[in-house]
Amino acid sequence: MFASVLRLRQMGVLIKGDLPPEEQWASGIFEMSGHGFGGPRMPRRLVLRDARSNPDKGLLFELFQPTLVDVKHPYLKFRGIEGVSLGDGEVGGMVQEWLVRLR
Repeated sequence: MFASVLRLRQMGVLIKGDLPPEEQWASGIFEMSGHGFGGPRMPRRLVLRDARSNPDKGLLFELFQPTLVDVKHPYLKFRGIEGVSLGDGEVGGMVQEWLVRLR
């Protein structure tokens, strides 16, 4: 399904201020995988993928172990872990929140 996504944290810290207009949000194909952590009904990973790319490419954002934390029509808010590069091939994770509007 298509969606617009706004990441609400920068380096794990909530970004203050008003939300930018939706034209400035990232848009693409919103995907979720449902196997693994939390059982078959809980999404293990959310992905926003560029709609113009090949199906296995074009990753814009990725959120692991997502939890739906708020619903305010027409938005869904998810909190999870976003991978970050620590250099020298090491990868860490930090808290990220997405505000999502399905289209």
